[in-house]
Amino acid sequence: MAEKAIRKVARQQEDAITFTRKDAQTLNFSHNKPLFKRALVDSGSSVNIMPWQTFKAAGIPESKLTVQATPLVTFASNTCVTKGHMVVDLQIGPIRASTKFHVIEAYVSYHLLLGRPCIHHNYVVPSTLHQCLKAIKGRKKVMIPATRAPFSQEEVHWIEAVFFDEVADTIEETRPRGVSLNEGASEERSSPVNCQMEIDLVDDEEPIVKRIKLPDGRIAYKL
Repeated sequence: MAEKAIRKVARQQEDAITFTRKDAQTLNFSHNKPLFKRALVDSGSSVNIMPWQTFKAAGIPESKLTVQATPLVTFASNTCVTKGHMVVDLQIGPIRASTKFHVIEAYVSYHLLLGRPCIHHNYVVPSTLHQCLKAIKGRKKVMIPATRAPFSQEEVHWIEAVFFDEVADTIEETRPRGVSLNEGASEERSSPVNCQMEIDLVDDEEPIVKRIKLPDGRIAYKL
């Protein structure tokens, strides 16, 4: 009976996601850092957000945007009205899924904001303390570290930058990563557009885009 109970507990724990000191991407647990992966992972947000600056820099045709004004209430209780929404094929490490983003025109510190819809849909567990994400892909547990220095010298004016001890000389790339744009505005369609793009930041903080075509013709945004 004891052996059977042990096997049952072992099976139940196969899908358990835990964080240990070994997972930590920082040596100082007294930090107050938000979780950045060149996107802001925010479990307090009920939507996924793409700033208009990122939308335009990526060269996404406005025809791909489903125009729908949706009011969003900010942390300061202000109301921001979206320009619309779109669905992209988002990849975070080995995790890939169609993801709906609401597009806003606002001056923000992130390229994308991944809220609860993205986190919950992909069964991702973020830890700001350990500065990483964990998830189960198939039957394998995966750990995706946050960007160690998400802000460049030109971006240190952002309030979030005060929590990071290091400043990136150049924007740190994260591997693997990518965002594919689904053809058409409907969530039911999934044929990708035929190019790849890479987003970086330059001195004026405007994202610039380098276009590289993938062998399979997919579009990807490297953040």
